[in-house]
Amino acid sequence: MRLPQIIGGVLVAVLITVSASTALTACNPIRKSWTWKGGNTHGAIIETTAGRASLAVYRQPTKALNHVLNGLGIRKVQDYLWAFGKPPEIRKTFSFQGKSVTLSFGTATKALRTLSYKLIYDDPADLKGALVDANKNNACLALTLISYGKPTSNWTYKKTGCLNGGF
Repeated sequence: MRLPQIIGGVLVAVLITVSASTALTACNPIRKSWTWKGGNTHGAIIETTAGRASLAVYRQPTKALNHVLNGLGIRKVQDYLWAFGKPPEIRKTFSFQGKSVTLSFGTATKALRTLSYKLIYDDPADLKGALVDANKNNACLALTLISYGKPTSNWTYKKTGCLNGGF
């Protein structure tokens, strides 16, 4: 299976889930963009008008990555993204009457981690350019995974939906 197909399948599932849950629970479900947090350092930005989905590193962590870039180089930036970005793991814990069971999906987790590693390490020049541009524009470093409804993978920056974040 090709990389864009894997990215597309994962993101289409995420987009459908998020869209459905937002439409059912939000007061104003039709927006030009949606942002949600994945913690203090990163989250996702969905731009509905462009059919675009991106993973974003918030402003403060982006600024910190820029300092790393200037002091230690792009490889260290990649290493920090990998180490601190919490590579995906598919695991669900269910609890009932004081007992819990955790299900781990090793094959899917391995595929997501392999994909994440590839996205971070395969194009250092693209990542470096996007990080420099993000800092020039006081924006968030972002990895676009779907654009105009088609799977893609490129580093860029986003002002739309960009949060300040922290550590």
